[in-house]
Amino acid sequence: MKPIWAEAAQVGDVGEYGQFTAGTSQNLADARVLSYPATKILKTSDGEKNIVYMPVQQCQVWESLGLNPNASELEIASALKAIAHVLRFCALSDGQGEIYFLCSEERTQKFAAKNGFEKVEIPLYRMRVR
Repeated sequence: MKPIWAEAAQVGDVGEYGQFTAGTSQNLADARVLSYPATKILKTSDGEKNIVYMPVQQCQVWESLGLNPNASELEIASALKAIAHVLRFCALSDGQGEIYFLCSEERTQKFAAKNGFEKVEIPLYRMRVR
């Protein structure tokens, strides 16, 4: 097998990327991701043919909240709203188009559902690099 290398896709690759995306079964492609300034598209090639295109977006992932056990549900919601305003501003400033909120605690799930987050029903995989 020839070595396969990854590099940044070029403007001329857009048509082939679209063909590959359309031909991939169970593809979760979201065209909006391509409009985010922080998104980059990688392509892999063996030197003769392109093999995989992968849009990679930079985004925020919120997790591991520390909630005061004596705080009311309203206080927690207000605090999360304040955090959301600041981090939304940061995301827009950094060219990010999406924010992910990993939450299993019932009160934070209620906040997410009522404040613009949509529940994603696809498997999530994580790779720790540190």
